[in-house]
Amino acid sequence: MMTKLVFAIFIIFLTSCWGDTSTVDSSNDNYSSREIKGSDVENETYFCEYCGKKFHSVKDLAANLCKRHPDGAHGGKHKLYEGRVRKTYECVYCGKEAKSIADLTANKCKHSPMGGNHRPRL
Repeated sequence: MMTKLVFAIFIIFLTSCWGDTSTVDSSNDNYSSREIKGSDVENETYFCEYCGKKFHSVKDLAANLCKRHPDGAHGGKHKLYEGRVRKTYECVYCGKEAKSIADLTANKCKHSPMGGNHRPRL
């Protein structure tokens, strides 16, 4: 009896938050789900956090060696930048700004813990 009551309250809560989805008319949608998914995938660009190089897939990014890797040019692979695309990128250590990740990471940062390059803030 108690579980039925809890379930009923849960259903009432859901319908009050999101409304009744059975009455939604989807015939006025301008885009099909296929068009939206396709455009998101085609326009996706991935950046390396260490050097700022652009890749069209994560597979390509992870397959290549990075010239500006903290362990040296042959020390490791590119690292996926998980932040969002911005107009300017700021260094985590000193606050220096640049228009691209590549421009930011091109120089050494005095405030970096190990004397490495600037690192973009996520």
